[in-house]
Amino acid sequence: MIFMRAFLVFFVVFVLSSCEKMEEPAVVSPPSQPPVATNILNRSPKFTGINATTSSSFANQIFPGFYITLEKASAFKLQINEKNLINADYRFWDPSKCYLDFNSDGRLDLLALLTNFKDPPYGSNFGKIILVDDLLGPNPKIKVTDANRKFMPRLKPIDLNKDGILEVLFSTEEDHVLLNGTHGTPAPFQIASISKNGDITFKEIGEAVSIHGQTFGDVDKDGDLDILVWRNAYTNPNNQDLGSLPILYLNDGSANFQKTNSFTQFKGLDELLPIQTNGKRKNYAASVVELFDLDGDGNLDMLVSNTHNQPQPTWEYHHLSTRIYWGNGNGIFDFKNGFSDLPTDYLQGLGISTSINVGQLGFSFLDYDKDGDMDILTASTPDYGGYIIQLCENVGNRQFKDVTKQKFDTYSSIFPRNTQVSGAFPNFYELRIYDKDNDGDYDIVPDQVATWDIWDFPISQNLYWENKGNGFVLKK
Repeated sequence: MIFMRAFLVFFVVFVLSSCEKMEEPAVVSPPSQPPVATNILNRSPKFTGINATTSSSFANQIFPGFYITLEKASAFKLQINEKNLINADYRFWDPSKCYLDFNSDGRLDLLALLTNFKDPPYGSNFGKIILVDDLLGPNPKIKVTDANRKFMPRLKPIDLNKDGILEVLFSTEEDHVLLNGTHGTPAPFQIASISKNGDITFKEIGEAVSIHGQTFGDVDKDGDLDILVWRNAYTNPNNQDLGSLPILYLNDGSANFQKTNSFTQFKGLDELLPIQTNGKRKNYAASVVELFDLDGDGNLDMLVSNTHNQPQPTWEYHHLSTRIYWGNGNGIFDFKNGFSDLPTDYLQGLGISTSINVGQLGFSFLDYDKDGDMDILTASTPDYGGYIIQLCENVGNRQFKDVTKQKFDTYSSIFPRNTQVSGAFPNFYELRIYDKDNDGDYDIVPDQVATWDIWDFPISQNLYWENKGNGFVLKK
Protein backbone atom coordinates (compact mmCIF):
# COMPACT_ATOMS: atom_id res chain seq x y z
CA MET A 1 0.00 0.00 0.00
CA ILE A 2 2.81 2.32 0.96
CA PHE A 3 4.54 1.41 -2.28
CA MET A 4 1.41 2.26 -4.30
CA ARG A 5 1.09 5.68 -2.61
CA ALA A 6 4.72 6.44 -3.27
CA PHE A 7 4.35 5.47 -6.89
CA LEU A 8 1.26 7.68 -7.31
CA VAL A 9 3.07 10.67 -5.80
CA PHE A 10 6.05 10.09 -8.09
CA PHE A 11 3.77 9.71 -11.10
CA VAL A 12 1.87 12.96 -10.37
CA VAL A 13 5.09 14.90 -9.86
CA PHE A 14 6.55 13.48 -13.08
CA VAL A 15 3.43 14.35 -15.09
CA LEU A 16 3.21 17.86 -13.67
CA SER A 17 6.90 18.40 -14.32
CA SER A 18 6.55 17.12 -17.87
CA CYS A 19 3.54 19.34 -18.48
CA GLU A 20 5.41 22.37 -17.21
CA LYS A 21 8.27 21.61 -19.59
CA MET A 22 5.94 21.02 -22.52
CA GLU A 23 4.05 24.29 -21.94
CA GLU A 24 7.21 26.39 -21.62
CA PRO A 25 7.39 28.63 -24.72
CA ALA A 26 10.32 28.15 -27.06
CA VAL A 27 12.82 31.00 -27.27
CA VAL A 28 13.06 32.13 -30.90
CA SER A 29 15.94 34.43 -31.82
CA PRO A 30 14.98 37.22 -34.25
CA PRO A 31 16.53 36.88 -37.68
CA SER A 32 19.78 38.80 -37.94
CA GLN A 33 19.53 41.98 -40.00
CA PRO A 34 22.35 42.56 -42.47
CA PRO A 35 24.07 45.88 -41.95
CA VAL A 36 23.08 48.66 -44.32
CA ALA A 37 25.69 48.82 -47.07
CA THR A 38 27.23 52.26 -47.55
CA ASN A 39 29.29 53.55 -50.44
CA ILE A 40 30.25 57.03 -49.26
CA LEU A 41 33.96 56.95 -48.50
CA ASN A 42 35.32 60.15 -47.00
CA ARG A 43 38.97 60.09 -48.07
CA SER A 44 39.47 63.85 -47.88
CA PRO A 45 41.05 65.99 -45.17
CA LYS A 46 38.76 66.66 -42.24
CA PHE A 47 38.78 70.41 -41.75
CA THR A 48 38.15 71.65 -38.23
CA GLY A 49 37.07 74.88 -36.59
CA ILE A 50 35.75 77.63 -38.81
CA ASN A 51 36.93 75.79 -41.96
CA ALA A 52 34.47 72.97 -41.28
CA THR A 53 31.67 75.38 -42.26
CA THR A 54 33.01 76.13 -45.73
CA SER A 55 31.88 74.93 -49.15
CA SER A 56 35.25 73.21 -49.68
CA SER A 57 34.75 71.14 -46.56
CA PHE A 58 31.21 70.03 -47.47
CA ALA A 59 32.13 69.18 -51.07
CA ASN A 60 35.23 67.19 -50.11
CA GLN A 61 33.36 65.10 -47.54
CA ILE A 62 30.88 63.80 -50.11
CA PHE A 63 33.28 63.52 -53.09
CA PRO A 64 33.52 59.97 -54.55
CA GLY A 65 36.98 60.33 -56.10
CA PHE A 66 36.13 60.69 -59.80
CA TYR A 67 34.72 63.14 -62.35
CA ILE A 68 31.84 62.34 -64.69
CA THR A 69 32.73 62.43 -68.37
CA LEU A 70 30.08 62.07 -71.06
CA GLU A 71 30.99 58.37 -71.27
CA LYS A 72 30.26 57.97 -67.56
CA ALA A 73 27.13 60.12 -67.82
CA SER A 74 25.86 57.78 -70.50
CA ALA A 75 26.71 54.69 -68.43
CA PHE A 76 24.91 56.22 -65.42
CA LYS A 77 21.92 57.02 -67.70
CA LEU A 78 22.16 60.72 -66.88
CA GLN A 79 21.10 61.98 -70.32
CA ILE A 80 17.57 62.12 -71.71
CA ASN A 81 16.82 60.84 -75.22
CA GLU A 82 20.48 60.33 -76.01
CA LYS A 83 21.40 59.78 -79.66
CA ASN A 84 25.12 59.76 -78.94
CA LEU A 85 27.37 61.17 -76.24
CA ILE A 86 27.17 64.77 -77.40
CA ASN A 87 23.65 64.63 -78.83
CA ALA A 88 20.82 64.29 -76.35
CA ASP A 89 17.63 66.26 -75.80
CA TYR A 90 18.82 67.04 -72.25
CA ARG A 91 22.56 66.80 -71.75
CA PHE A 92 24.67 66.28 -68.66
CA TRP A 93 27.46 68.72 -67.85
CA ASP A 94 29.72 67.83 -64.92
CA PRO A 95 29.93 71.32 -63.36
CA SER A 96 26.12 71.43 -63.13
CA LYS A 97 25.91 68.71 -60.48
CA CYS A 98 26.72 67.95 -56.89
CA TYR A 99 26.86 64.87 -54.69
CA LEU A 100 24.83 64.41 -51.51
CA ASP A 101 22.91 61.83 -49.48
CA PHE A 102 19.40 63.27 -49.51
CA ASN A 103 17.71 60.28 -47.82
CA SER A 104 20.44 59.64 -45.22
CA ASP A 105 20.95 55.99 -46.16
CA GLY A 106 24.74 56.21 -46.37
CA ARG A 107 24.73 55.80 -50.15
CA LEU A 108 25.91 58.39 -52.65
CA ASP A 109 23.24 60.39 -54.47
CA LEU A 110 23.51 62.98 -57.24
CA LEU A 111 21.56 66.11 -58.16
CA ALA A 112 22.10 67.76 -61.54
CA LEU A 113 20.53 70.15 -64.02
CA LEU A 114 20.46 68.75 -67.55
CA THR A 115 20.80 71.45 -70.20
CA ASN A 116 18.14 71.67 -72.88
CA PHE A 117 19.74 70.76 -76.22
CA LYS A 118 16.38 69.93 -77.80
CA ASP A 119 15.37 73.55 -78.43
CA PRO A 120 17.97 75.64 -80.28
CA PRO A 121 20.01 77.47 -79.29
CA TYR A 122 20.92 75.17 -76.42
CA GLY A 123 20.31 76.58 -72.97
CA SER A 124 17.57 78.91 -74.18
CA ASN A 125 14.72 76.89 -72.63
CA PHE A 126 14.27 75.22 -69.25
CA GLY A 127 16.30 72.11 -68.60
CA LYS A 128 15.50 69.08 -66.48
CA ILE A 129 16.40 68.27 -62.89
CA ILE A 130 17.73 64.74 -62.40
CA LEU A 131 17.99 63.18 -58.94
CA VAL A 132 19.77 59.84 -58.67
CA ASP A 133 19.27 57.77 -55.53
CA ASP A 134 22.28 55.48 -54.94
CA LEU A 135 24.35 56.53 -57.97
CA LEU A 136 26.94 53.77 -57.42
CA GLY A 137 24.57 50.98 -56.46
CA PRO A 138 23.36 48.08 -58.63
CA ASN A 139 19.90 49.62 -59.14
CA PRO A 140 20.04 53.42 -58.92
CA LYS A 141 16.65 55.13 -58.85
CA ILE A 142 16.38 58.09 -61.21
CA LYS A 143 13.78 60.83 -60.80
CA VAL A 144 13.41 63.53 -63.48
CA THR A 145 11.44 66.75 -62.99
CA ASP A 146 11.09 70.01 -64.88
CA ALA A 147 13.70 72.62 -64.01
CA ASN A 148 13.07 76.30 -63.36
CA ARG A 149 16.49 77.34 -64.69
CA LYS A 150 18.20 77.08 -68.08
CA PHE A 151 21.89 77.87 -68.24
CA MET A 152 24.89 76.29 -66.52
CA PRO A 153 24.08 76.36 -62.79
CA ARG A 154 26.74 75.87 -60.12
CA LEU A 155 25.59 73.45 -57.43
CA LYS A 156 27.19 73.28 -53.96
CA PRO A 157 26.04 71.01 -51.09
CA ILE A 158 25.29 72.93 -47.88
CA ASP A 159 23.79 72.06 -44.49
CA LEU A 160 21.76 75.14 -43.64
CA ASN A 161 19.70 73.58 -40.85
CA LYS A 162 22.63 71.89 -39.10
CA ASP A 163 20.68 68.62 -39.17
CA GLY A 164 23.21 66.59 -41.17
CA ILE A 165 20.98 66.65 -44.28
CA LEU A 166 22.42 68.57 -47.20
CA GLU A 167 20.60 71.24 -49.14
CA VAL A 168 22.01 72.60 -52.41
CA LEU A 169 23.14 76.16 -53.14
CA PHE A 170 22.05 76.62 -56.75
CA SER A 171 23.12 79.58 -58.91
CA THR A 172 22.89 80.12 -62.65
CA GLU A 173 23.94 82.43 -65.48
CA GLU A 174 20.50 82.76 -67.05
CA ASP A 175 21.40 85.85 -69.08
CA HIS A 176 24.66 84.44 -70.46
CA VAL A 177 25.03 85.01 -74.19
CA LEU A 178 23.61 82.17 -76.33
CA LEU A 179 24.89 80.76 -79.63
CA ASN A 180 22.65 83.09 -81.66
CA GLY A 181 23.90 86.17 -79.83
CA THR A 182 20.79 86.68 -77.70
CA HIS A 183 20.62 86.63 -73.91
CA GLY A 184 18.26 84.95 -71.50
CA THR A 185 16.49 86.65 -68.59
CA PRO A 186 18.45 86.91 -65.32
CA ALA A 187 17.14 85.04 -62.26
CA PRO A 188 17.99 84.88 -58.53
CA PHE A 189 20.06 82.11 -57.01
CA GLN A 190 18.18 79.53 -54.95
CA ILE A 191 18.37 76.89 -52.24
CA ALA A 192 17.15 73.40 -53.20
CA SER A 193 15.77 71.22 -50.38
CA ILE A 194 15.09 67.55 -51.04
CA SER A 195 12.71 65.40 -48.99
CA LYS A 196 13.49 61.77 -48.20
CA ASN A 197 11.18 60.62 -50.99
CA GLY A 198 12.93 62.86 -53.53
CA ASP A 199 10.60 65.85 -53.74
CA ILE A 200 12.54 69.05 -54.46
CA THR A 201 11.52 72.53 -53.34
CA PHE A 202 13.33 75.75 -54.25
CA LYS A 203 13.67 78.96 -52.27
CA GLU A 204 14.81 81.95 -54.29
CA ILE A 205 17.28 84.36 -52.69
CA GLY A 206 18.65 87.70 -53.77
CA GLU A 207 18.44 89.78 -56.90
CA ALA A 208 18.04 88.53 -60.45
CA VAL A 209 21.58 88.57 -61.87
CA SER A 210 24.08 86.04 -63.13
CA ILE A 211 26.52 84.48 -60.68
CA HIS A 212 29.68 82.69 -61.76
CA GLY A 213 31.25 82.49 -58.30
CA GLN A 214 29.45 81.56 -55.09
CA THR A 215 30.51 80.19 -51.73
CA PHE A 216 29.43 80.02 -48.11
CA GLY A 217 30.74 79.92 -44.55
CA ASP A 218 30.19 81.49 -41.15
CA VAL A 219 31.78 84.86 -41.90
CA ASP A 220 30.41 86.65 -38.82
CA LYS A 221 30.96 83.71 -36.42
CA ASP A 222 27.40 83.60 -35.13
CA GLY A 223 26.99 79.85 -35.68
CA ASP A 224 25.15 79.80 -39.02
CA LEU A 225 26.17 79.71 -42.67
CA ASP A 226 26.25 82.92 -44.69
CA ILE A 227 26.35 83.09 -48.50
CA LEU A 228 28.80 85.11 -50.58
CA VAL A 229 28.22 85.55 -54.31
CA TRP A 230 29.95 87.60 -56.98
CA ARG A 231 27.48 89.45 -59.15
CA ASN A 232 28.28 89.17 -62.85
CA ALA A 233 25.39 90.71 -64.73
CA TYR A 234 25.60 90.23 -68.48
CA THR A 235 22.45 92.21 -69.13
CA ASN A 236 20.76 95.11 -67.41
CA PRO A 237 17.11 95.12 -68.46
CA ASN A 238 16.08 97.95 -66.11
CA ASN A 239 19.18 100.10 -66.67
CA GLN A 240 20.15 99.81 -63.00
CA ASP A 241 23.65 100.15 -61.64
CA LEU A 242 24.34 96.40 -61.68
CA GLY A 243 28.07 96.22 -62.15
CA SER A 244 30.12 93.22 -61.06
CA LEU A 245 30.94 93.15 -57.35
CA PRO A 246 30.67 90.89 -54.27
CA ILE A 247 27.42 90.58 -52.33
CA LEU A 248 27.17 89.03 -48.86
CA TYR A 249 23.90 87.52 -47.65
CA LEU A 250 23.83 87.13 -43.86
CA ASN A 251 21.86 84.26 -42.27
CA ASP A 252 19.52 85.24 -39.44
CA GLY A 253 19.89 81.78 -37.88
CA SER A 254 16.75 80.38 -39.51
CA ALA A 255 18.05 80.16 -43.09
CA ASN A 256 16.57 83.53 -43.96
CA PHE A 257 19.12 85.67 -45.78
CA GLN A 258 19.47 89.42 -45.67
CA LYS A 259 21.31 91.11 -48.52
CA THR A 260 23.91 93.46 -47.09
CA ASN A 261 25.23 96.73 -48.47
CA SER A 262 28.41 95.81 -50.34
CA PHE A 263 29.95 99.23 -49.74
CA THR A 264 29.52 98.73 -46.00
CA GLN A 265 30.65 95.09 -45.78
CA PHE A 266 33.68 95.62 -48.04
CA LYS A 267 35.55 98.67 -46.79
CA GLY A 268 37.10 100.77 -49.54
CA LEU A 269 35.04 99.19 -52.32
CA ASP A 270 33.41 102.54 -53.08
CA GLU A 271 36.88 104.00 -53.73
CA LEU A 272 37.89 101.08 -55.94
CA LEU A 273 34.68 101.42 -57.94
CA PRO A 274 34.09 105.14 -58.44
CA ILE A 275 31.07 106.41 -60.34
CA GLN A 276 32.00 107.08 -63.97
CA THR A 277 30.78 109.69 -66.42
CA ASN A 278 27.92 107.41 -67.49
CA GLY A 279 26.54 107.51 -63.94
CA LYS A 280 27.46 103.90 -63.17
CA ARG A 281 30.30 102.50 -61.07
CA LYS A 282 33.30 100.61 -62.34
CA ASN A 283 33.06 96.83 -62.44
CA TYR A 284 34.99 94.47 -60.20
CA ALA A 285 34.73 91.24 -62.19
CA ALA A 286 35.51 87.83 -60.67
CA SER A 287 35.02 84.32 -61.97
CA VAL A 288 35.66 82.55 -58.65
CA VAL A 289 35.34 83.36 -54.96
CA GLU A 290 35.95 81.16 -51.91
CA LEU A 291 36.03 81.43 -48.10
CA PHE A 292 38.67 79.74 -45.95
CA ASP A 293 40.78 80.54 -42.90
CA LEU A 294 44.33 80.70 -44.26
CA ASP A 295 46.23 82.50 -41.51
CA GLY A 296 44.90 80.33 -38.66
CA ASP A 297 43.30 83.18 -36.69
CA GLY A 298 39.86 81.51 -36.62
CA ASN A 299 38.29 83.95 -39.10
CA LEU A 300 37.27 83.16 -42.66
CA ASP A 301 39.29 84.90 -45.35
CA MET A 302 38.05 85.61 -48.87
CA LEU A 303 39.89 84.45 -52.02
CA VAL A 304 38.87 86.07 -55.28
CA SER A 305 40.24 86.05 -58.83
CA ASN A 306 39.30 86.68 -62.42
CA THR A 307 42.44 86.62 -64.59
CA HIS A 308 46.14 86.12 -63.99
CA ASN A 309 47.47 87.63 -67.19
CA GLN A 310 45.06 89.85 -69.09
CA PRO A 311 44.92 93.61 -68.52
CA GLN A 312 41.38 94.82 -68.10
CA PRO A 313 39.71 97.89 -69.65
CA THR A 314 39.56 101.19 -67.81
CA TRP A 315 35.98 100.60 -66.67
CA GLU A 316 37.02 97.65 -64.49
CA TYR A 317 39.02 97.37 -61.32
CA HIS A 318 41.31 94.35 -61.51
CA HIS A 319 44.39 92.61 -60.15
CA LEU A 320 46.48 90.12 -62.15
CA SER A 321 46.51 87.59 -59.34
CA THR A 322 44.46 85.70 -56.83
CA ARG A 323 43.75 88.11 -53.98
CA ILE A 324 43.13 87.14 -50.36
CA TYR A 325 41.09 89.60 -48.31
CA TRP A 326 41.80 88.85 -44.66
CA GLY A 327 38.76 88.35 -42.44
CA ASN A 328 38.34 89.68 -38.91
CA GLY A 329 35.35 87.56 -37.87
CA ASN A 330 32.61 90.18 -38.13
CA GLY A 331 31.83 89.75 -41.82
CA ILE A 332 33.53 92.98 -42.85
CA PHE A 333 36.52 92.84 -45.20
CA ASP A 334 39.00 95.64 -45.84
CA PHE A 335 39.36 95.91 -49.64
CA LYS A 336 41.80 98.79 -49.45
CA ASN A 337 44.37 97.76 -46.84
CA GLY A 338 43.65 94.18 -45.73
CA PHE A 339 44.78 91.86 -48.50
CA SER A 340 47.64 89.79 -49.93
CA ASP A 341 48.16 88.74 -53.57
CA LEU A 342 49.38 85.31 -54.60
CA PRO A 343 52.43 85.17 -56.88
CA THR A 344 52.00 83.94 -60.46
CA ASP A 345 55.44 82.43 -61.18
CA TYR A 346 53.77 79.33 -62.65
CA LEU A 347 52.91 81.23 -65.84
CA GLN A 348 56.55 81.87 -66.72
CA GLY A 349 57.67 79.70 -69.61
CA LEU A 350 54.17 78.67 -70.74
CA GLY A 351 54.26 81.16 -73.61
CA ILE A 352 50.67 82.32 -73.19
CA SER A 353 49.82 85.54 -75.02
CA THR A 354 47.85 88.20 -73.16
CA SER A 355 45.23 87.77 -75.90
CA ILE A 356 44.46 84.39 -74.27
CA ASN A 357 42.87 84.93 -70.90
CA VAL A 358 44.10 82.70 -68.09
CA GLY A 359 40.76 82.69 -66.29
CA GLN A 360 40.41 81.42 -62.74
CA LEU A 361 37.85 78.72 -61.94
CA GLY A 362 38.40 77.24 -58.48
CA PHE A 363 40.40 77.01 -55.24
CA SER A 364 41.31 74.07 -53.02
CA PHE A 365 43.25 73.77 -49.78
CA LEU A 366 45.62 71.24 -48.25
CA ASP A 367 48.66 71.17 -45.99
CA TYR A 368 50.83 69.55 -48.67
CA ASP A 369 54.11 70.01 -46.74
CA LYS A 370 52.62 69.00 -43.37
CA ASP A 371 53.92 72.07 -41.57
CA GLY A 372 50.61 72.87 -39.89
CA ASP A 373 49.27 75.61 -42.17
CA MET A 374 47.04 75.52 -45.23
CA ASP A 375 48.45 75.83 -48.75
CA ILE A 376 46.42 76.84 -51.82
CA LEU A 377 45.68 75.13 -55.14
CA THR A 378 44.19 77.16 -57.97
CA ALA A 379 42.52 75.84 -61.13
CA SER A 380 42.51 78.02 -64.24
CA THR A 381 41.97 77.71 -67.96
CA PRO A 382 43.68 79.35 -70.97
CA ASP A 383 40.52 80.61 -72.70
CA TYR A 384 38.79 77.26 -72.08
CA GLY A 385 41.41 75.44 -74.09
CA GLY A 386 42.74 73.07 -71.46
CA TYR A 387 43.81 73.58 -67.84
CA ILE A 388 46.56 75.02 -65.67
CA ILE A 389 46.92 74.34 -61.96
CA GLN A 390 49.01 76.18 -59.39
CA LEU A 391 50.30 75.36 -55.91
CA CYS A 392 51.11 78.20 -53.51
CA GLU A 393 52.90 77.33 -50.28
CA ASN A 394 51.86 79.17 -47.12
CA VAL A 395 55.12 80.56 -45.67
CA GLY A 396 53.48 82.40 -42.78
CA ASN A 397 52.82 86.05 -42.01
CA ARG A 398 50.07 86.05 -44.68
CA GLN A 399 52.59 85.42 -47.45
CA PHE A 400 52.77 82.66 -50.08
CA LYS A 401 55.34 81.19 -52.45
CA ASP A 402 54.55 79.69 -55.87
CA VAL A 403 56.03 76.16 -55.83
CA THR A 404 54.12 74.74 -58.80
CA LYS A 405 57.11 74.01 -61.01
CA GLN A 406 59.02 72.40 -58.17
CA LYS A 407 56.19 70.16 -56.99
CA PHE A 408 54.42 69.03 -60.21
CA ASP A 409 55.82 67.02 -63.08
CA THR A 410 52.95 68.23 -65.30
CA TYR A 411 50.61 71.05 -64.36
CA SER A 412 49.13 72.26 -67.66
CA SER A 413 47.48 71.14 -70.89
CA ILE A 414 47.01 73.95 -73.40
CA PHE A 415 45.46 73.91 -76.87
CA PRO A 416 43.42 76.32 -79.02
CA ARG A 417 39.85 76.71 -77.87
CA ASN A 418 37.22 74.75 -79.82
CA THR A 419 39.73 72.46 -81.46
CA GLN A 420 39.92 68.68 -81.53
CA VAL A 421 43.14 67.54 -79.87
CA SER A 422 43.22 63.80 -79.33
CA GLY A 423 44.46 62.88 -75.89
CA ALA A 424 44.03 66.40 -74.50
CA PHE A 425 42.10 67.06 -71.31
CA PRO A 426 39.52 69.84 -70.85
CA ASN A 427 39.37 72.47 -68.14
CA PHE A 428 37.77 71.79 -64.77
CA TYR A 429 36.18 74.08 -62.22
CA GLU A 430 37.31 72.38 -59.01
CA LEU A 431 40.23 70.39 -57.63
CA ARG A 432 39.35 67.93 -54.86
CA ILE A 433 41.72 66.69 -52.21
CA TYR A 434 41.20 62.93 -51.98
CA ASP A 435 43.20 59.78 -51.18
CA LYS A 436 42.67 58.36 -54.65
CA ASP A 437 45.07 55.40 -54.35
CA ASN A 438 44.16 54.67 -50.71
CA ASP A 439 47.76 54.84 -49.53
CA GLY A 440 47.21 57.24 -46.63
CA ASP A 441 48.15 60.54 -48.26
CA TYR A 442 46.08 63.03 -50.20
CA ASP A 443 46.06 63.18 -54.00
CA ILE A 444 44.55 65.83 -56.28
CA VAL A 445 41.52 64.90 -58.40
CA PRO A 446 39.71 67.19 -60.87
CA ASP A 447 35.98 67.67 -60.45
CA GLN A 448 33.35 69.52 -62.47
CA VAL A 449 35.13 68.73 -65.73
CA ALA A 450 33.99 70.72 -68.78
CA THR A 451 32.64 68.43 -71.50
CA TRP A 452 31.06 70.90 -73.89
CA ASP A 453 30.91 70.75 -77.68
CA ILE A 454 34.29 69.38 -78.72
CA TRP A 455 34.53 66.19 -76.67
CA ASP A 456 33.15 63.70 -79.18
CA PHE A 457 36.16 61.43 -78.63
CA PRO A 458 37.07 59.62 -75.40
CA ILE A 459 39.07 61.56 -72.84
CA SER A 460 40.87 60.12 -69.83
CA GLN A 461 38.44 58.60 -67.37
CA ASN A 462 40.84 58.63 -64.45
CA LEU A 463 43.19 61.60 -64.58
CA TYR A 464 44.60 62.77 -61.22
CA TRP A 465 47.84 63.83 -59.53
CA GLU A 466 49.35 61.25 -57.20
CA ASN A 467 50.98 62.46 -54.01
CA LYS A 468 54.58 61.21 -54.03
CA GLY A 469 55.63 62.79 -50.75
CA ASN A 470 57.83 65.48 -52.23
CA GLY A 471 55.50 66.41 -55.06
CA PHE A 472 52.66 65.36 -57.35
CA VAL A 473 52.81 63.18 -60.46
CA LEU A 474 50.18 63.19 -63.20
CA LYS A 475 48.38 59.84 -63.65
CA LYS A 476 45.94 58.95 -66.42
